[in-house]
Amino acid sequence: MSRAYHTRNFDDGLFLAIARKLFVVLPHPPFLWATGEKIGCIERERQALLKFKEDITDEYGVLSSWGGEEEKRDCCKWRGVGCDNITGHVTSLNLHSSPLYEHHFTPLIGKLQGLVPDGFRKMSALTNLVLSRNQLEGGIPRSLGEMCSLHTLDLCHNNLTGELSDLTRNLYGRTESSLEILRLCQNQLRGSLTDIARFSSLRELDISNNQLNGSLPESIGFLSKLDYFDVSFNSLQGLVSGGHFSNLSKLKHLDLSYNSLVLRFKSDWDPAFQLNNIHLSSCHLGPCFPKWLRTQIKVRLLDISSASISDTVPNWFCNLLPKLAFLNISHNLMRGTLPDFSSVDAVDTFPGFDLSFNRFEGLLPAFPFNTASLILSNNLFSGPLICNIVGKALSFLDLSNNLLTGQLPNCFMNWSTLVVLNLANNNLSGEIPSSVGSLFSLQTLSLNKNSLYGELPMSLKNCSMLQFLDLSRNQLSGEIPAWIGESLSSLMFLSLKSNEFIGSIPLHLCQLTNLRILDLSQNTISGAIPKCLNNLTTMVRKGEAETIIDNLYLTSMRCGAIFSGRYYINKAWVGWKGRDYEYERYLGLLRVIDFAGNNLSGEIPEEITGLLGLVALNLSRNNLTGVIPQTIGLLKSLESLDLSGNQFYGAIPVTMGDLNFLSYLNVAYNNLSGQIPSSTQLQSFDASAFIGNPALCGLPVTNKCLGGDLPQNPVMNDVIQDNQETVHEFSDWFYTGMGNGFCVFFCGLSGALLLIRSWRHAYFQFLDGSWGLLSRYWQLIRLDKNHCQTLAVRF
Repeated sequence: MSRAYHTRNFDDGLFLAIARKLFVVLPHPPFLWATGEKIGCIERERQALLKFKEDITDEYGVLSSWGGEEEKRDCCKWRGVGCDNITGHVTSLNLHSSPLYEHHFTPLIGKLQGLVPDGFRKMSALTNLVLSRNQLEGGIPRSLGEMCSLHTLDLCHNNLTGELSDLTRNLYGRTESSLEILRLCQNQLRGSLTDIARFSSLRELDISNNQLNGSLPESIGFLSKLDYFDVSFNSLQGLVSGGHFSNLSKLKHLDLSYNSLVLRFKSDWDPAFQLNNIHLSSCHLGPCFPKWLRTQIKVRLLDISSASISDTVPNWFCNLLPKLAFLNISHNLMRGTLPDFSSVDAVDTFPGFDLSFNRFEGLLPAFPFNTASLILSNNLFSGPLICNIVGKALSFLDLSNNLLTGQLPNCFMNWSTLVVLNLANNNLSGEIPSSVGSLFSLQTLSLNKNSLYGELPMSLKNCSMLQFLDLSRNQLSGEIPAWIGESLSSLMFLSLKSNEFIGSIPLHLCQLTNLRILDLSQNTISGAIPKCLNNLTTMVRKGEAETIIDNLYLTSMRCGAIFSGRYYINKAWVGWKGRDYEYERYLGLLRVIDFAGNNLSGEIPEEITGLLGLVALNLSRNNLTGVIPQTIGLLKSLESLDLSGNQFYGAIPVTMGDLNFLSYLNVAYNNLSGQIPSSTQLQSFDASAFIGNPALCGLPVTNKCLGGDLPQNPVMNDVIQDNQETVHEFSDWFYTGMGNGFCVFFCGLSGALLLIRSWRHAYFQFLDGSWGLLSRYWQLIRLDKNHCQTLAVRF
């Protein structure tokens, strides 16, 4: 299964910011060019910029155009520097570093590191300072507070620390009345918002994604010029009432989401603003549906998800969304039937709807013809899937975890732009229609846990962009098609679990070099395990940084006035450590092969131990035979290994004790024999992991090994036998030499003692004092012989 998860929002309030970020590929952003060739920059400001360069770390050469050489004398031509073409003063400094979507793209330029430089007082005409998306740390220098012309300060996406009040205090003075745009988002700032109201000229305030706490002060209402306000993803708490917004008549963008705020407004509250974008996710708005929304007739994006609303959707609601771009009312307890959304006049948009995780029931309602994404999962919708639910602009359709019935309609050609189709966990039946092959852009197809039957349509091979294919828990039959490996080369996830597939595993599956998870368990597949599985190169590499398997989609106005970016994160059930678990955020980290519950025969191919990134291997309940490969110890990342219910024989390889991450092991009900290798890892498992192998002995099972019992490993047995023979040869040589030497020594010493009296007297005194020492010496010789034999056996 899979569901939607939204992590990015780009709306009209951010459109200009996004456009500015696109200019990063140019030598100078167009609006920062200096056109006065004869004027040039002012020398003291040039020196201030050079000092700025000295105070930071520039490993990537972002400031390579800055320098003291004669050919670089005009600082107005330096990268990111903008000057007034009449006075020559530096007016703009834009050194932000960022891709548009960090999750999928790499940065276009490097990042500056170090403290925010303290040398701006010499650039008195500076109006715009943009240092966002770098690795700057520390606080805001006091010199910024002396800049009477500064009206834009953007330090978002850095590592700034400390109290917010300490940072804003450095901006007091002349800056207090001039600053219009303040962006401090994505840092590590602490403290409260009590001092923000002093910046009376603010039009845009973004302090999102920090560590701010306390309540939202009512003094925010004094910022009468504010049109953009974002404090999302902090730890703010307390009550928010109409008084907080009493003077904010120009407010267009409001984002209070992902805090612990409680919004309580009077039933007749008529706000002074007309919002375009409303983000109140995870704020407490319920239990009733917010009536004040009835006054907001210009809304383009509305997110009131996870807001503790347990009411029905009022009929008037649809009439208030004439320019809707995205609606998210998911993760509430809303109930009843939905109104007809098809009347929404969204002419200039491709709207998206997320109504998931509620209690809506009845037949599927109709939506606007140009709907781009529709997520209705985890509700109580019933009846058939109808073709006219939306028009041809649909890219994302998730109706999973409902009560839909009937056959899949053969009308997928009407949705040729689909990227995600998730109909999992319903009561759908019949065959998969051939029209599914017309979904050329499809990346996710999830039909698991239905009652679908028949063979896979060959037309599905046309969906060459598929990354996620989950057809598990159905009644699909026939052989696994070879074209899956030939045509669906982008697959990362493939699950055909719990169906009625027959035949052998096609060798063509080894061509799926991007595959992370392969689950063919609980079918009637026979034949041998392919030796070519080591061609699954993504499983050879250990888990990469990318933890999720997702799809990015955009909802935007045709005129380009609004961006709305979303991620759809796939979710699936994966067999793990003897149980099934549902994974989402970390699904992309797993490397799993599950062939359990089939009729596979033959041996485990040694090539499978070349999949060094494998974390779970399940071959249980088959007819496999032979010995467990000695190279099993190469799978250092393995955490779960299940070989139970087969016909494996011989010893458990000693190398299995080297699997340091192994936390689940099951080799029960085989024909294994010999001593369980001694290792901290293997002895930590319960005896039930080895049950059904009566010839196994040693801990943790109760069967004790006899003195001569050793792991029946032919290679190790030869080594042990050779070492034992070496010990015997050494013993024979040692004692023979000892005897001959003793005879010569005894005869010579006896003759001397008989002839020389003083020697004889001293000798007997020596024996009297050293007899104990000689006794201990002979004991050490005997122990050394036994120790040699012991070492040989252990080796």
